[in-house]
Amino acid sequence: PTCQLDAARFAAGGVLRNGSGRSPRRAPRPGDSHRGSPSGSPLSRYQWFGMLWLLSAAPLLVAFAGPVSSYTQATGEQLANPQLLIETLLPDAGETP
Repeated sequence: PTCQLDAARFAAGGVLRNGSGRSPRRAPRPGDSHRGSPSGSPLSRYQWFGMLWLLSAAPLLVAFAGPVSSYTQATGEQLANPQLLIETLLPDAGETP
């Protein structure tokens, strides 16, 4: 609640000070584009591939979060109980012939 109040006061202060929530801008110069100027070079093919791969993988991560979580939980339980593994792999381990 306190953080929200501080953010509201900050926003209200900007509106009251400037008459709007926007900061003052410089006057346009001849040759300026209405779209602005690019801040850097365009993305390479590898950067596009990486970005698209991450964006397409995000819904899959959400969809399979439950089954993967169940699998890792079961794996952890099996690793925490090595005696069950020993009895399963070596049914006569520890018995004398």
